Amino acid sequence: MSAPPKQPSPTRVPPSEGAGLQAARPGLRLAEPAGFLVATGIFLVVLMGGLDSFVVSTALPTIATDLHQVNGVAFVVSAYLVSATIAVPVFGRLSDIASRRNVFLAGTAIFIVGSVLAGFSQSLTQLIIFRGLQGFGGGATFPVAIAMIAALFGPEDRTRAIGILGATAGISIVAGPLLGSYIVSVTTWRWVFYINLPFGLFAVLILVLWVDPLRSAIRGRFDLPGAALISGWVSALMVALVGVSDFGWAWTGYRVIGLLSTTVGLLAAFLWWELRCPEPLLPLRLLGERRYGRRTASCCSQGSCSAR
Repeated sequence: MSAPPKQPSPTRVPPSEGAGLQAARPGLRLAEPAGFLVATGIFLVVLMGGLDSFVVSTALPTIATDLHQVNGVAFVVSAYLVSATIAVPVFGRLSDIASRRNVFLAGTAIFIVGSVLAGFSQSLTQLIIFRGLQGFGGGATFPVAIAMIAALFGPEDRTRAIGILGATAGISIVAGPLLGSYIVSVTTWRWVFYINLPFGLFAVLILVLWVDPLRSAIRGRFDLPGAALISGWVSALMVALVGVSDFGWAWTGYRVIGLLSTTVGLLAAFLWWELRCPEPLLPLRLLGERRYGRRTASCCSQGSCSAR
């Protein structure tokens, strides 16, 4: 009687590609304790970043009165928005060539440090600077959070988790003003920023203990010129829009025309560079591929795409 054929041994994932259950075999479930805990940590960080703009906007009159500076108070909100807008593509690209979890934790750490420093601010200038730092960390978390969810959760829970993540915007709009008003009424405005510390540390602890680094198999160089150019034209555009909306600058004034001219020049340089850079910050050539989304969906349905 012949012996049964020997079954091939399962293929192991090399440690360099992300050892561990989460990195090797994505399939966490929201209904299970481990999946729920990891999702809570990710959602909590993104929710803090979303709430912050609306909470601080409600507290602005109290902040201006306490710091005895009314002029320029709108830049407290604008600094956060500008730096967050710049951070989205920068940290998204960093997570593609490095560890997604570590990049997410770095953005969370920057957000927490910026929150604490903003709470210690003694002048409006200091507050604007630290709000910019806080926004840079907050903008880093949302794109990387989507990538982490795609890598950690199976197909059945992935869409649901991303939907919940997107719902944080609506929650922020509704809960932000209420939370800001409550904090200002029961304590000092500085707790608008300090409150991020315990929740942020809790989320960091969860992700450090329960999530592997999720290192990408892609290795490449970071597009530093592209990052500098996008930072320049986004900043110039946002300052011009804030000046018109909040400070009454005329569209035909020399400041707005100068900023918009700078925006156009830097944007043109950015597009020129990204189309010629071998490893661009934003691969614009994908916009010309009509079947890109169809090909990606087909590969994932056949199980050939790798979640990293």
